Amino acid sequence: IQVTHTITISQTEHKADTVMMDAGTTALDLLKKTATVRTQGEGTNTFVTQINGILADANKKEFWAFYVNGTQSDTGAGSYKLQKNDNIEWKRETFKEDFQIK
Repeated sequence: IQVTHTITISQTEHKADTVMMDAGTTALDLLKKTATVRTQGEGTNTFVTQINGILADANKKEFWAFYVNGTQSDTGAGSYKLQKNDNIEWKRETFKEDFQIK
């Protein structure tokens, strides 16, 4: 299947590719194919901590968020199965001060 993959470091710095992947692969598989990645955890609980040497600094409340077709995913990258023509984007973001898990 064909998908578009973008890694956004800042508003002015990003890298985009169109990639062919096997059916049934995950967004995390795609990221690992197109970038150098560091993670914590395993399988469906994998949390991306670094992409291409860019660390999401927990002390600064940063994290790597991933988006599917313009919407932040509520499914982990290790669980999300790619669909034909998906647009997957990774963005380094910051937790809001009032962020709470409900």
